[in-house]
Amino acid sequence: MRRLTCSFMDADLYVKLVNEAKNLSGRVHSVYDSVVNIRTCHGELLTLSLEKGYYIPGAFQIRETLRFSMFEDLQGKEVSVTKELLEVKGVFCVALSQAQVLYPSFRMASLRQDLPAAYAWAREHLLQIGSGGGCLAFYGSPDRADLLEKELALRIGHLRESPDFGRLLGLGRGLTPSGDDFCLGYLCMSRHFRHPVTDVWRQSLRETLLAEAMDTTDVSREMLLHGVKERYIEPLSEFCERILGGVALPECRKSMEKLLNIGSTSGTDMATGAMFALEMLLETENTGGNYGQ
Repeated sequence: MRRLTCSFMDADLYVKLVNEAKNLSGRVHSVYDSVVNIRTCHGELLTLSLEKGYYIPGAFQIRETLRFSMFEDLQGKEVSVTKELLEVKGVFCVALSQAQVLYPSFRMASLRQDLPAAYAWAREHLLQIGSGGGCLAFYGSPDRADLLEKELALRIGHLRESPDFGRLLGLGRGLTPSGDDFCLGYLCMSRHFRHPVTDVWRQSLRETLLAEAMDTTDVSREMLLHGVKERYIEPLSEFCERILGGVALPECRKSMEKLLNIGSTSGTDMATGAMFALEMLLETENTGGNYGQ
């Protein structure tokens, strides 16, 4: 049996395994080159990931460089997790005792004075370096978009009339569909400031995500439920905080590039959702919002 080492662990997992002395068990849910998803007997979805070095909700990150897909017959294997060891029965085990605990980053923003200029700058750079195939067509050229991109852009546009985020859930390609990534980006950005309009729309999105019948992939559902609990992947929360908070634009660009590097279109779709929330703030800023408190 191959022995691996966990380098980073979500603080929520640490609390369950160490502080609450809980053991977890389940089975391998899905396998990819850089990720193994584990469904526990309680219905949670945990992630075993190659090392990223930043906070990922519900994830153990391993130090070694490998492809999980190289392990044969991993799908459906029994998994047990204690405070010392994560074991995929008969295949490999991961030592947890040396893991550094990572916490989700979140703080309310004191909005920068040049927010309209920062928004314009971020939108321009998103169009320049973002990935096509998902939600970016909403801000880009619809003439170059395929049918799915056009439908995503159309449904995002309808949000200006009514906060019907449910029409976006499950729409798009990949493990986390583009519409879901957009919703996560909106949820994260809109949580970093206070405004009467975006607060109402954010609550509407939260209620949609907490409804039992969320028609999307298992992995995406878990990602969105982490978002409801304000546990966002670090590059997304960092991007939102820096754009809103007055950080120099070159540093904002670094945050954007880190975010856009997630998945094939996921990072771009999250950034598009975040920008849409910021756009709403700027369009309604004269309605008396209590920003940053």
